[in-house]
Amino acid sequence: MREMEELGFSKWETQVYLALVELGSSTTGPIVKKSGVPHSKIYEVLGKLMERGLVSYVIKKGMKHFQAADPKILLDIEDERREKIKKIVPELKLKQKFAKDPQRTEIFEGKKAIFNALTNLIKDARSGEEFLSFTVGTEHEDPSVSRFYKNYTAKRLEKGLKLKILSDIRLKKTYEKIYTKKWIKNIGNRYTLFKFPQGIVIFRNKVVFLDWGERQTAIITTSKHMSKQFRNFFYELYNKAKK
Repeated sequence: MREMEELGFSKWETQVYLALVELGSSTTGPIVKKSGVPHSKIYEVLGKLMERGLVSYVIKKGMKHFQAADPKILLDIEDERREKIKKIVPELKLKQKFAKDPQRTEIFEGKKAIFNALTNLIKDARSGEEFLSFTVGTEHEDPSVSRFYKNYTAKRLEKGLKLKILSDIRLKKTYEKIYTKKWIKNIGNRYTLFKFPQGIVIFRNKVVFLDWGERQTAIITTSKHMSKQFRNFFYELYNKAKK
């Protein structure tokens, strides 16, 4: 009976249970004969059926007589299986979500490694894509990093990226020394009093955390969910900031 196998019973378990339904109370001999299950396996199969409450036995004259439980118990088994499935569905859906939104974190140390990582970030960028950035200004304390950012800005503009940069208000004079007013306008720069703990970039489904301190480090996290959260946070501040 295929339906029992669909409930999770093996072929032999199904055959033994069906044999007992027809035989009523029986010793192992008739069960083996009717079910076709080898005598060497009959106790093992009966044991599994007893564990599931489908078979019980009584001892008559020193011998075990097995009998099938009421077939209605199969409904209980189906209900139990349905409840188990209900319990695992949320976990499976969560796994599915993570599969659709794979998360990965990479760490880059040293200026050269960070320069390469940021360059690769926009390597295949398409015109019109957003590039959002929180900047704290420490990058401009190092001349080589400052030069890199000037060239990097040019590359982003050449690719037609929509730049929006949110800067600490204390950077205003520094920016005005490095960039022309037209350039500052092109990069969509705005100033805020909000103090960021570090530089942050949001591009596509990546969030980049930049530390230009003594141990220069970039942490790039790939996550659709995280990038969405940071994008929302960026715009919440950017829309209130001064041009």
